[in-house]
Amino acid sequence: MKRDRPGAARRYLAVLAGVGGAALAGVAAVNVVVDPFLAFRVVTIKELRGFRSETLNRTFKAETVHRGGYDALILGDSTAVTGLSTRHPSWGGATVFNAGLPAADLLEVARVFRLALRNDRLRRALLLVTPGLFFEPTRLVTDAARSRLSVDRNPIEYHLDNLFSFYAFSRSVSVVEDWIGGRPALVDESGERVRYPPDGMGCRERLDYDYRFFSGHYAKGGYDDRLAALTEIFREARAHGLPLHVVLAPVHALHLEILAGAAGGNWIGRLRSDLAARVGGPGRGLYWDFTSYEGVVAEPCGAEAGSGEMRNYWDTVHFRREVGALVLQRVLGGSGGFGAPVTPANLAVHAARIDRARPRFVRKMRAELARMRSFADASRLGRPSRTPRRGRNDR
Repeated sequence: MKRDRPGAARRYLAVLAGVGGAALAGVAAVNVVVDPFLAFRVVTIKELRGFRSETLNRTFKAETVHRGGYDALILGDSTAVTGLSTRHPSWGGATVFNAGLPAADLLEVARVFRLALRNDRLRRALLLVTPGLFFEPTRLVTDAARSRLSVDRNPIEYHLDNLFSFYAFSRSVSVVEDWIGGRPALVDESGERVRYPPDGMGCRERLDYDYRFFSGHYAKGGYDDRLAALTEIFREARAHGLPLHVVLAPVHALHLEILAGAAGGNWIGRLRSDLAARVGGPGRGLYWDFTSYEGVVAEPCGAEAGSGEMRNYWDTVHFRREVGALVLQRVLGGSGGFGAPVTPANLAVHAARIDRARPRFVRKMRAELARMRSFADASRLGRPSRTPRRGRNDR
């Protein structure tokens, strides 16, 4: 009996290895067929299109940027994903990919752009600049560390992870579950946000969240290294002969007040000046400024307009697709009166026009601004406050 034990152990190990190998083969087969991040693209299942919830994931975004196949690229954070369409007529029929990343900063956007420059087909890029790009912590979130955006990511490890990891397998299962349950993804395979399900939050809750969150977030600082990253993006675009439109986003005018209170009264003025000096001007590029205190960006909300939805904004940062259409029409099509091209030559006149509109906005939004300051004061004093859950545009 004792002589049979080595043989039994070998048979047991063989069975165990066979079962383990079969399980790994099964996981790999599912991940290749479902392909939640579109990392393989060797099997096409039309029924799964529109159900890959990972289309907002950095692994998917970086993989698509790496593979190319598009003529134009949108860069930025979640505001770009939410507000700028890849199908707007002003793109002139070009194939456009929206590479916006939630909670990104300019250091990460620069990595995306360097990856995109390997695409010989790329003919144009648009960078939507929001204040958040200068303040987000310089850290890789989990999905970034798994993607091609990680400078430490080994290519072999990257492919093995997408092939065999439980993380990829769980994402594959989620795709199938969403398909069976009829739950389409929020973002399609062009990187564009296409669905906005109700989140149960009204205008009042979103504004209060923004007052709490940004009053603390913008007090962290962080500007020069991000500005250097933006300058490097522009330098690389010019070196490759690639037209780059740099667009200062049309955040709600209330957001300019949040920014002034938390980061310093002249923060946005400094940014306008730096962008004009580095980007705007003949022979350099196109810098467009859509910040203002009048027009669509000054839409009444909160105490001035009740607690319902705003027509033009989801919150003080994320504008709706209708506002994005005005931006694209102006930047790409050259028509419309919204926004202005800025150069060092016209910067002073442009900034003065914005400043003249502020007093009227402040009078109109007196009650809302008082509420905002109360949240900012509580944030500085470190008072605890209940923060409403985030909805459709989690940062």
